[in-house]
Amino acid sequence: MESATLGVFLMPWVLAAAAVVGLLGVTALNLARHAVISWPYAVIVVVALVLALRTKVHPTLILLGGAAAGAGLGALMGARIP
Repeated sequence: MESATLGVFLMPWVLAAAAVVGLLGVTALNLARHAVISWPYAVIVVVALVLALRTKVHPTLILLGGAAAGAGLGALMGARIP
């Protein structure tokens, strides 16, 4: 009886966790599709991914570095914010 009771309370959390992971994945892919508009921006994404997965650099520093690199690249390429 205890396992059935536990299952009733555990199942919604498992389904919610799977839904959250799916939504985060779709959001990440959608952002990447709109953000990576040329190969220099793809290089920034790859460098940030390698730093995040292979080093212990704080994610805030990776985010700030990517923002600075993207802003500098946008300034060099003449990109304008709509």
